[in-house]
Amino acid sequence: MHNDSNQTSEGIMGLFSKDVKLDESEIRQKIQQKLGSEISGLAVDADPDGSVKVTGKAKWHATPQKVKDLLDDVKGVKRVDVSGLVVEKQQPAAAAPAATPSARTYTIEKGDTLSAIAQRFYGDANDWRKIHEANKDQINDPDRIMPGQTIKIP
Repeated sequence: MHNDSNQTSEGIMGLFSKDVKLDESEIRQKIQQKLGSEISGLAVDADPDGSVKVTGKAKWHATPQKVKDLLDDVKGVKRVDVSGLVVEKQQPAAAAPAATPSARTYTIEKGDTLSAIAQRFYGDANDWRKIHEANKDQINDPDRIMPGQTIKIP
């Protein structure tokens, strides 16, 4: 009876001490198969407690969530950390200005302000924020615009 007790204890201990071993290369391969074109420099670190950390460079803002969703059904994965998955840039946002054919341009002249330009194009100087938003890629400070600079007028 003592022997049976030991075997049972060992069997039970084996269940708890041997967590499901996560295979990092299998997880990495699964991510690469589904999202390989969206991630570069992919690295996977899996801990015995079921947590998985994914690092690398993602092309899209949606990619980290896609990784989490993909790993949800992997046996033994309890938590997925994608904070190390850095988004390089958001491609659709970069393409957006080209997709607006009605956008006009204006070349800034000496003495111009965004308020004056807004008054000229919109009839309201307070609409300068529209112009600033459309040109954030080249106007860091709305009070410092440069003559000769060509800006978009949305």
